[in-house]
Amino acid sequence: MWTLAALALLFFGPMAVSMWMYFSADGWRPEGSTAHGILLAEPLVLDTGAWVTPEGGAVELAGKWQLVHVVDRDCDVACADALVASRQVRRALGRDMTRIQRVLWLDGAHPDPESLAREHSGLLQAAPSADEAARIRAAIGPAISGNLLLIDPLGNLIIHFPEDTGMAGLHDDLKKLLRASQIG
Repeated sequence: MWTLAALALLFFGPMAVSMWMYFSADGWRPEGSTAHGILLAEPLVLDTGAWVTPEGGAVELAGKWQLVHVVDRDCDVACADALVASRQVRRALGRDMTRIQRVLWLDGAHPDPESLAREHSGLLQAAPSADEAARIRAAIGPAISGNLLLIDPLGNLIIHFPEDTGMAGLHDDLKKLLRASQIG
């Protein structure tokens, strides 16, 4: 009898103590999160058909995860470094890299299209309509140049990564998100 009680205490005791610590009034709950991006409180449903290429062609952003670089100046050294880093992060995802499309949002910038095509094959250059850009700025804030935006395959803007987000943090967030996601 005592042996059975000792075995039950050995197996169920740690679980009971951890539940008491988690639900107690003292609040032993962990604080913060491991996320590096900023999750929008309410996803912003985008009009993914409102994006156009610099030549004026329509772009459909639905169907894949979209990692959008926001650039409001010509692609300087910091911009080029961010593009290289995001390319490496995408490649580091391994088999999941095909689920992500990289997009360069040209917000008044005019980078050299030939060098971008040469150095970043597969990088889509597009910009939202003025109304769509205003909606995005209202959701995130007016100063979004240098940020990375993450759009899900259904066309919802869900996360933005500030310019100072490290690429290791971006990789961690994308890896966790793609592992948990059943779409795109």
